[in-house]
Amino acid sequence: MKESNLSIKQFFAEIKKALKPNYKSAVGALVGLFVISVAIILGLGVVGYMLLRSLMMKYYMMMYGMSTITSLITGALTVLLVLVLYIILFFVIYFFRTAIQFNFQDVVRDPSRKIQIRQIFSQFKRLKKWQLVRLALWVWLFTTLWQLPVDILNGFFGSNQIVAAILKAVGAVIAIWKGVEYSQGLLLYREKQPEFLGQSMRHALTASRRFMGGRKINYIILMIAGVVPVILWTAIWSAIIYFGSNYGSFTMPTAVVYILVIILILGICAYLPVLLMMEPVYFEANKKHINLESVYADTLLPEEKLVDPLPEINEQPQETETSED
Repeated sequence: MKESNLSIKQFFAEIKKALKPNYKSAVGALVGLFVISVAIILGLGVVGYMLLRSLMMKYYMMMYGMSTITSLITGALTVLLVLVLYIILFFVIYFFRTAIQFNFQDVVRDPSRKIQIRQIFSQFKRLKKWQLVRLALWVWLFTTLWQLPVDILNGFFGSNQIVAAILKAVGAVIAIWKGVEYSQGLLLYREKQPEFLGQSMRHALTASRRFMGGRKINYIILMIAGVVPVILWTAIWSAIIYFGSNYGSFTMPTAVVYILVIILILGICAYLPVLLMMEPVYFEANKKHINLESVYADTLLPEEKLVDPLPEINEQPQETETSED
């Protein structure tokens, strides 16, 4: 398999090429979805906090005979319902993020395509959502299993602070490494989406590991280079806000602090399209040098093995009785 490592300059040039005609519409779509997501998350958070607080109050009241077990169970079920809604919301956000990535990937493939909120919703409706859920669960399962030995060792030897710190560092390295290995699973799944009917979604992760063979370090470097600007922007403006509000006798007016916070948020929002364009650009640039059939070799089962063959029916001709006159 031929390796092809992008330079940082090439990487950003490809991102710029894909985003330049679509930047304004991309920012508008992403900011709109981001604001809606944050509003829903905060709303559910407030509701969950109030319900949990009410549940604790009912528990204490029951201890003094001022509430019933039925009321407590009802409150607990309500809190559980909010938790379920949070899980559903998590997957909805995951689906929209996938739809955004697919829309961005289409733009990388075909510059005539547009990044629009309408296109994102269209992608969202076409997603095979149960397959995506299974893919996310496989990623979680494999990553957890790889970290399990470290967690077990931490349980035995974690009382030593130095050993615990080393094990935590090892666990973090494993999580990052496996995340890099599985990073292309979603886009590789899209390449073979019709063939995944009835197949295990772990095959996309196997293909991703093969795809990333010899490319992991390059991928990490490019992703770090991509997030450095937003990290620096956040650090600089956060420092200005913090020291401007807490430095000696000088304190900035509250209105100025709010303006600086808005500038910080606007800068991050302006960079969102770049962050979400990095994965599609990386995938498409490297896909040119890879035979996708080779990364999927010996994974997807042939169609005839997915369906049990029907039993053969041996029909014997019935003997007809002849009557003699």
